[in-house]
Amino acid sequence: MSQMYALAPQAVAPSVGSNPRYQMLLHNLQMQGKVYYMESSVADGPRHCETWTASVFLLNGPNGAVVNTFIARAATRQAAREAASGQALTSLGYAPRY
Repeated sequence: MSQMYALAPQAVAPSVGSNPRYQMLLHNLQMQGKVYYMESSVADGPRHCETWTASVFLLNGPNGAVVNTFIARAATRQAAREAASGQALTSLGYAPRY
């Protein structure tokens, strides 16, 4: 059975200017025990023209099975991680702040 995440609907993902901090919020939620996830980032292509693929795997507990997977691609590792984390937060009910 998968665990349902009960998060506050008024929660808003923080952003600093045009630089969202979705990965940091997702990490903070895990440290509070509200969400469990793993992440992975890999580069593809030549060094002068890399494409990063980041994956965020939502889990049903601290050592649980994967409930959902979110994948994003970008020119930088950080941008790919932020995009995948933003997708995960949106699915959990966190609205991005624009």
